[in-house]
Amino acid sequence: MILNIPLLVLAWFLLSRRFGATTGGTDILGYILQKKKPHISIGKALLMVDGVVLILSIYVFQNMEAGLLGLISLYAQTKVMDAIIYGNDRGSMVTIVTSFPQEIMRGILEELERSATVLDARGAYSGSGRKVLLCSIRKNQFYRLKQIICLADPGAFVMVTETTEVFGEGFKEM
Repeated sequence: MILNIPLLVLAWFLLSRRFGATTGGTDILGYILQKKKPHISIGKALLMVDGVVLILSIYVFQNMEAGLLGLISLYAQTKVMDAIIYGNDRGSMVTIVTSFPQEIMRGILEELERSATVLDARGAYSGSGRKVLLCSIRKNQFYRLKQIICLADPGAFVMVTETTEVFGEGFKEM
């Protein structure tokens, strides 16, 4: 029964997040911070609040080792919490500015079995026309996409944005 207590506490904590409740500790401050700044995940908010408490405890108790172990544990806890609450379906949105869109699109369609959106663009400095490809991929596909881009257009301009959720075909349902 002792082994199940941490699981029960974690389950209660996660369920309370779904329904807006708190356990009455420092998570109240984290919850308030997350409400004021909705772009911050609840895990990051708790990491900030509890991190301050841990850093102060290092100073007060003069025990660096215990404090650092606490910070590592807190970091792992908040990562797991965010993965459970928000889902662990992270991916990347890749924006590719290229002169050779057909070759890159072919690689995305055939090798990654994904699709892309093609936009017309014009360079602000040069005024020359380019194509911009937008593509959402899973994290494990990113290395192969980089290879496809490098082979097709080594001079491409690529921006990668981490996404926490992707909805649509091949990803989560809306």
